[in-house]
Amino acid sequence: MKKILLLALTALTLTAVAMPHKVAFSKLPKRSQEFVERYFPAAKVISVELDRRSPSAEKYTVYFSDGNEVAFDGGSGDCSQIVMKRGSVPVDMLPAPMGEYLRANFPNEGVTMIERLNDGYRLQLANGTSLDFNKDGRRAEDVGTE
Repeated sequence: MKKILLLALTALTLTAVAMPHKVAFSKLPKRSQEFVERYFPAAKVISVELDRRSPSAEKYTVYFSDGNEVAFDGGSGDCSQIVMKRGSVPVDMLPAPMGEYLRANFPNEGVTMIERLNDGYRLQLANGTSLDFNKDGRRAEDVGTE
């Protein structure tokens, strides 16, 4: 009985630690703070959550009053995902080849989501189109065709 109780208590403790919890904006890595201040200067931050799934997988998520969200890697402070409920991802934050591709092929479509993957980026456009790019910002299907 004691073993079961101890096991249940341990499981409950681990679950509570893994749950996201609110932190102050000042607790974000400096790089993340600078990113928000540079690309979202007029946006009002309503909360910041720290998610500690494991010591090597911390993630911060910044929530804005307009419903937009930006996620950051806890260790590096690099942006890992942007979800825009209103407006679109600022094109000047994208790698140059990616921005050029979007201007040439989707000039009237805003980017509503960008996610950094291990091998590049995935974008979602306002019209629902999903596009993959490599780490250099080149369209994934176009790599090696030149």
